[in-house]
Formats: sequence, structure tokens, C-alpha cells
Amino acid sequence: MGEPIVSPDGNLMWDGFQWVPVPPDNIPSISEPLSRDSHWKVIWNTTLNWILPTVILFVVAIQLYDLLIETGKFSDDYSTEISYILAGVVYLFYVVWRYEKIIGLTDLYSSFKLTFSLTIIIPIIIVVIADFGSIPIAIVADYLFPTEPYPLVSDEASLSDPIYLILVFISLAIVAPITEELAFRGLVLDYLRKYYGNWPAIILSAVMFGLIHFIPPAIAGATYGGIIYGWLRIKTEKLWPSMICHSVWNSFVFFVTYILIW
Repeated sequence: MGEPIVSPDGNLMWDGFQWVPVPPDNIPSISEPLSRDSHWKVIWNTTLNWILPTVILFVVAIQLYDLLIETGKFSDDYSTEISYILAGVVYLFYVVWRYEKIIGLTDLYSSFKLTFSLTIIIPIIIVVIADFGSIPIAIVADYLFPTEPYPLVSDEASLSDPIYLILVFISLAIVAPITEELAFRGLVLDYLRKYYGNWPAIILSAVMFGLIHFIPPAIAGATYGGIIYGWLRIKTEKLWPSMICHSVWNSFVFFVTYILIW
């Protein structure tokens, strides 16, 4: 990274989004080149912040799914959604624990402080609108990398079951936005930006976010979403705006996929 742009009086610096106070001399500048050891430390911590919790999420979900199926009281579709919701709660606790270990909960608490101003509301509106850009991106990705359609449910009767649809909505529009934003726009992005700056952290965290969606159209759309949610996170210095936007988008996807189409 190049030298930061500093105001004439030397008290402010441009972080790529806005003017912020110049850090004290005892705080390392993000423009300082990292040593080889520091790079490996970042890679290792990023692995613990991204790959490991993702593996934990899927392992816990699979184990819970098997346990629910074995009871004989839940259908395949019910077991899938319940296991996703419960695994998401486990995932949430892991991410908060990692955040406290490497960043500190003070920063996390401040990112949930509710403040309403045009500097927050306008970026939220921009991102809600920009979210629709993921549709053509996903279409292009599907054209370039065609994949077999993945069935929504194993039993189509589930799509007319209101309790099942409520579970899907909770998983898709509540649990997923909270856990994913806390993990990728919170833990991963906040950690990477300390070393590489804002935009590299936004892009890297967005790519990581996209990769957990596995299917090419979903990877492309989620990566795009990760970029605009990351921009919103840094622009507002809050996590709840990106959670709201993510929830609004997932609610739209739920409505179109589970209500309109089916």
C-alpha cells in the first residue's frame, strides 16, 4: 500500500472512505509492509476466522440433522431447517468468542450502537437497491458455469406447510444475516482491514463469503453482495445496517422462491 493521504494540519488521514484521525505513533500504520511472520499470522487467524467456523457449522448441522431424523418425529425438510437454525446459533457463539480473542468485544459492541442519521440511512437505501445487481451477475455465472438445479425440498408438500415455511424464513432471513454479517463483515473484515486497509479487506472477505455458497451463481451473487455489505459496514462503522440489508434481500429471495414460484 502507498503512503496515506494526510490533511495539511497532519491531524486527519483519508482511509478510502472518509477523513479519520491520524493514529498515535504507537499504533502501527496499516500502510506498513507486513513481515513474512506477520503474513503467516494473518493467514492463520483468517483460517480460524473463516474456514474452521464454516467447517464447524456444516459438521454441527449434519450431526443435528442425523439426530432429528433418527427420532422419527421430523421429516427430511423439517430436520434440514431445524439443524440449520441450531447450527447457526453454535456458529454465532464461536464467532463472538473469536472476535473477543483477536479484536475485542468493545469494538463489537460499538458496531451495534443504534444511531439514525442520513449518513447511515442513505447508504442503507443505496445497498438495498444495489442488492438487485446480484441477479444479472448470478445469471451470467450460471450461463458460464451451468449447474444442475438443486431441489428446494425433498417433499413438495412441505411448500404448503406454514410451519415449515416459517422455519425457512427464520433460517434464511434472520439467522443467516445475523451470523454471516457478524462473521464476514465483522470478524473477518475487521481483522483484515487492520493489516491491509479497507478495500483489500472488503474484497477478500467478500470472496470468502461467496465461496461458502458452493454453487457458481450463488458464489458470484454472494461475492457481489459481500462487497456492497462490506462497503456499508465501513461507511457506517456499524454492523446492524448490513444485517438489515442482508435480511431484506434474503426475505425477497424467500418470497420469490418459496411463495411466488411455488
